[in-house]
Amino acid sequence: MKVYIDVSNLTDILFLSGIQRVVREVVLRMIRDERVDLVLLFYNRRKSCYEIVDNARFENFYLHGIGKQNEMNSHVELQIDEMEAGSIFFDIDGIWHSPMRRSYLLPKLKALGVRVAVYIYDIIPVTHPQFSHQNTVFYFMNYLGAHLKYADYIMVSAKSTLDEVYALMDQLDLPRKPGCVTWLGSDYTHTIDAKTANEVRAQEIKEQGAIDETKAAGMTTTVNPEIEAAALSGPFVLMVGTIEPRKNHRLILDAFDQGLFADDVHLIFAGRVGWNVEEFKKRIDSHKELGKKLFYIDNATDVDIEFLYEKALCLAFPSYIEGFGLPIIEAIEHGTPVIAGDCKVSREVGREFCEYCNQDTPEEFISIVRKYLTDESALQARREVVKSYVPFTWDETENRIVEALQTMIPQKRLAIPKQVNQMVILSARMEDLLPTLPFVENFMPFITELVLCCPDNMVEPMKEAYTGRLAITYVTDSMLLQGRELPKDHSHRNYFLRCLAMQREEIHDVFIMSDDDYRPLLPIDLSVFIKDGRYQGYYCYDLEEWKGTQGSYTSFDYCMLATAQFARDHQYPSKMYASHMPQIIDKRVFQEMLKKHPGIEETGADEWGTYFNYLQYHYPMDMDACPFVTLGWPGAATDWDMQVIPKNYLFENYYQILYEDGRIFDGFSKEYHEGILRENIEKITRYHNRAEEHEKDRAMYRAYQQMYRREYQEEPPYTICEAEEQIYITLPEWVAMAQDSCTRIMFRVHLSEETKAKYQEFKIAYFYTTPEEEILNTELTTLADTKEEWVEVPVRGIHIPGEYRIHFYVYIGEERYEEEAPITMLCRK
Repeated sequence: MKVYIDVSNLTDILFLSGIQRVVREVVLRMIRDERVDLVLLFYNRRKSCYEIVDNARFENFYLHGIGKQNEMNSHVELQIDEMEAGSIFFDIDGIWHSPMRRSYLLPKLKALGVRVAVYIYDIIPVTHPQFSHQNTVFYFMNYLGAHLKYADYIMVSAKSTLDEVYALMDQLDLPRKPGCVTWLGSDYTHTIDAKTANEVRAQEIKEQGAIDETKAAGMTTTVNPEIEAAALSGPFVLMVGTIEPRKNHRLILDAFDQGLFADDVHLIFAGRVGWNVEEFKKRIDSHKELGKKLFYIDNATDVDIEFLYEKALCLAFPSYIEGFGLPIIEAIEHGTPVIAGDCKVSREVGREFCEYCNQDTPEEFISIVRKYLTDESALQARREVVKSYVPFTWDETENRIVEALQTMIPQKRLAIPKQVNQMVILSARMEDLLPTLPFVENFMPFITELVLCCPDNMVEPMKEAYTGRLAITYVTDSMLLQGRELPKDHSHRNYFLRCLAMQREEIHDVFIMSDDDYRPLLPIDLSVFIKDGRYQGYYCYDLEEWKGTQGSYTSFDYCMLATAQFARDHQYPSKMYASHMPQIIDKRVFQEMLKKHPGIEETGADEWGTYFNYLQYHYPMDMDACPFVTLGWPGAATDWDMQVIPKNYLFENYYQILYEDGRIFDGFSKEYHEGILRENIEKITRYHNRAEEHEKDRAMYRAYQQMYRREYQEEPPYTICEAEEQIYITLPEWVAMAQDSCTRIMFRVHLSEETKAKYQEFKIAYFYTTPEEEILNTELTTLADTKEEWVEVPVRGIHIPGEYRIHFYVYIGEERYEEEAPITMLCRK
């Protein structure tokens, strides 16, 4: 089970609070857990990417005190899209301030087929924002909202917290996610020895004032002499935790000022200063008992805290609200009585082992402390109660977490065959199908049977015309529809018919699904579709980012948008598998999907995208998502900017237009013949070279965008907006692109409601002028819907490098609006 954990917060700060302690203890155990293949990540802000943390260095530092905190990274980068499908991304660190926003990251991970688990310590910034820093509230909202939407599993330390999370999800009308309570351990990690600690300290001194990272990580074994002296100066009440409003340190200091100092009881605050406590910190710093009966410790190690627990009269924990309250069980395990604030979580964690007090007035707290001071039998009785506590260990916590993560990995596996001999094609175009079948016969020899789903009137002509080696079984429209109406839209019709075909006995459990114009280019064997016992699915885009034909969506575009919505609704991966090539299908899984999502066959979604994203989510161990290997998809560079660039080509999406005069395959054969393999290799080389040129052009344009951002601190602006009944076009200060290239430029559109109501469409076009004001080529108009918020315009570069001006003009109704900008045509390298 591969698990990714972002430990950026833990490895970037030089103190240990409650969350950091949890992360440290759990991760140290997961590194050694044979059930987990753990990948630790650190977000490098400078590079804006993740780097892999070396597990051995992490363990050496946090377990043995060897090494340095800032030297744990392996400096091996891991891009988001390199995370494995079927793996788990487990958010356990306090990372809501990370620049890698979860609202961006999590949908990306879901699109990859990565499952997401989150450990929610509390939702206090949402339920009690008055107790949080305003920045924390802002960033936490993004973090929590993303996880409530995208996480597959929620873990918490206390049932009260899970109840609050579920109540919030109900309030937001979000479906509840599976969740569990893991509880938290109370034992400490102590394997660093005094010799190692002293060596580390000596090295720090040698390096002239280096930060005591080992001490910051809480791993030294000797008690700080100043802390020891404070603890032994008299009976004391201990309070552990960050000084922040919800922890309610104010109540305890009030109690001491109102009598406990006079009773000769001391008070020790152990914890760093947090937020919104400036006045309280001044009160501590100016207190007359500071250093005498009042002690403030902001750099205590684990050993220091353990010593304080053992020596304390009792622990004060008067919080208004908590996610768990780790000091409660840590104190109890050390046999120390606890006086906790009367809140739901503290009651759940402390149970009968604590005494409880009002959080707003100090009288109850004072009364309990004085009872401990004056009545030895009462104090001893309380200690006996505490002794009966059965501690929960970090080993148990980690085991619960790993067991929960294991439930996220589907245990069912598919029976994947070693042989497949059937291809299924849906076609109404015999003129396309007949030239394609010889390619299948000769380059896919393992295919011996063909199931042809076609109109009834196509059967007899096919029987007369086809003379090849494939045994053809015909499944006609009437056999599939059985009286039902055939949708008129092309994409709706295809998906509807394919879904119906999945119920037919003529189709094998596992088969190759194809179209009538998908042609193999080279000899193909089954390993293209089944490799190492796993199905191979081929994708070409991310559905979440599909823009389609702006302003004039085609049937295909609507199909992709419907598929993206399906993936979004069910939190499935969102890869675009409409790669225009044969793909392997497990009919049993397809039928399972239809049963699980009744009515999907009528949505006009995409058969490839719905099936493979469903397969990847439910059977991640049985499928690999692979970059597509199709030549001729898209048919033209102007169609869209390719998101996935094939590394090799095995199939051709046949477009007759590409073989016409002046086109890329001008002069090549359109039909199969004995020497076609040599031609195909030449076609692949030519197409590959064109794709490389186009990618270089895109790289040049991206370099221009980066330069523009650096100079003007903004993206190159392309906008069409309306103000005071006037249309304005905004262009960059300058533009650069490669000669004879094709660049898709996105225009932001802001039109008034009145204009949208009056006009359904508008047009964008452009032309170039030379320095002598000679007009060069005027490109075809891009038609757009007035309701669109953005429109992509394909812009072709001029063949000759040089300095020009580019003029964009917009037609809305009969009115024409124009703007121009200087443009440099860069010589293609």
